[in-house]
Formats: sequence, C-alpha cells, structure tokens
Amino acid sequence: MSIDAFRQSYAALHQQLEQFQAIAVQDDPQWMRTSFARIQQDFQQIVQQFDAIDLPHPIPACQTEISKQLRLLGMDVMYLQAARLSTTADNRRSQLLDRVEMLKGFCETVLSAISAEPT
Repeated sequence: MSIDAFRQSYAALHQQLEQFQAIAVQDDPQWMRTSFARIQQDFQQIVQQFDAIDLPHPIPACQTEISKQLRLLGMDVMYLQAARLSTTADNRRSQLLDRVEMLKGFCETVLSAISAEPT
C-alpha cells in the first residue's frame, strides 16, 4: 500500500472522529455505539493494511496510543450510556469528548508526520 492511501485513511479516521464528536453531543446512544464500532473497525483495518510499509518515527507510537485510547473510548461510551443521573452523564460526556479530542490530535500528528516525509 502507498503512503498516500495511508494518509487518506487517517484523514478519513479524523473525519469519523469529528462526526462521532457531534453524535456524542447530541446524545444519541444507538448512533454513538454504531459510529464507535465503525471507527474501531476502520482503525484496525488501517493497522492491518499498512503493517508492511515503513512508517516515519512518531507514527507507530501514535498508533499504539490510538489503539489504547479507542479501548478507553469504548468504556467511556458504555459508562455514558449507563449513567443514571444527569450530572454523571455530563461528566462522562465531558470525559468522552476530551478523549475524542485526544484521538483527533493523534491523527493530526500522524498526518503531520506523513506530510513531513519526503516523497
């Protein structure tokens, strides 16, 4: 696979995270679960598809961190949906949105590292 396809995959992942963020704000549990499952699946496909290409320095570390944060995001989704009190739900949503921002930041780091690489 080419580095351009890798770049496009991470740009699409970033876009999915932005959409997930909008869904989380609207508090639509079904769409949130569906969207999260899709993000997780797409990230796994990225890792599998591009396993053989030589990636610039920060990318493998970012991928490890994205994987970890996605697992934690899955827990955030479950905790948010299980929250009974509005204050608890608000706190969980805030945590979830912070984690999504962090994930978007990792995607941006990956995209920057790819752009900095000579072609």
